[in-house]
Amino acid sequence: MVKNKFKYASVIVTFNRSELLIQAIDSLLEQTVPPSKIIVINNASTDNTIEVLTKKYSLLHSIVQIVTLAENKGGSYGFYKGLSIAQQLDVDWISVSDDDAIYEKEFFKNIRVAVLEQPDVEIFTGTVMLENKKFQLNHRRRVVNSKTLKQVEVSEIEYKNNFWIDTFTFVGVVFNVRLIRKIGLPQKDYFIWFDDTEYALRAKEYSRALNVSNAVVIHKTQPAALNGGFAPNWREYYGIRNEIITNLKHTTSRPIQYIYIYYQFIKKILGILMHRDVAGYRVFQLKLRVAGTLDGLRDITGKNTRYYPGMNYRKR
Repeated sequence: MVKNKFKYASVIVTFNRSELLIQAIDSLLEQTVPPSKIIVINNASTDNTIEVLTKKYSLLHSIVQIVTLAENKGGSYGFYKGLSIAQQLDVDWISVSDDDAIYEKEFFKNIRVAVLEQPDVEIFTGTVMLENKKFQLNHRRRVVNSKTLKQVEVSEIEYKNNFWIDTFTFVGVVFNVRLIRKIGLPQKDYFIWFDDTEYALRAKEYSRALNVSNAVVIHKTQPAALNGGFAPNWREYYGIRNEIITNLKHTTSRPIQYIYIYYQFIKKILGILMHRDVAGYRVFQLKLRVAGTLDGLRDITGKNTRYYPGMNYRKR
């Protein structure tokens, strides 16, 4: 019997976070089962990312491949580009993650064990934890209503064993190249958010996804708001828009999905008007919610120049 070598490449998408990126790359290089290739998609970073990468990994150029884009087209295009390159390599598996995902040393060793035990499965995910070792449950979910596409997080108690999921984020996911060639690449024009959910919904038609609970990735993410208060986030526009586009594409009942969209819109608008925490940004939030909903219903994708990294939030 020929031993499965579990040959894989890793894709990391980065923008202006060189210190985190170094940790992410090093966590892959230090794996007990290391990757054949690490493809870094540099999304037109304006910090010292290129200089740092060139200096630190110049002797590892055969392993670490740096692809710098001329324009920041968002994380969705980064994953699209990374997977399009990786699937052409002599590998069977491809992992994807952002630059704030730090793999524990035996992540891919544990994934390999699951691959051998489940030869028909073409999607494996790992357990996502924060730096304090608390589970970040929103990364692994199940669809509980095929009409509204409502999702629920997998409960913490299930992480004692491996478990099946329907949807996931691109934090510590490993795809078989065969699957990618069957379903195509991620949506490149979502800019940010929901490209992973859309890809998961597409993929589930061809393969179940298994979360390998002892394969751990540390997500060094920042809290959305300080001191538990409200903070505006330009990314929400893309989340609203892309969720609507995704759900209309994958729902089993468009009429019910439209009703659900309008219900959520009214509910969120009332929340913006009534919650005191939003008071300083009420006009901004109303405009964002309306723009995201209308663009989602009209299937408008791509980068919206009104919502971008580093934008100035004006209190009103």
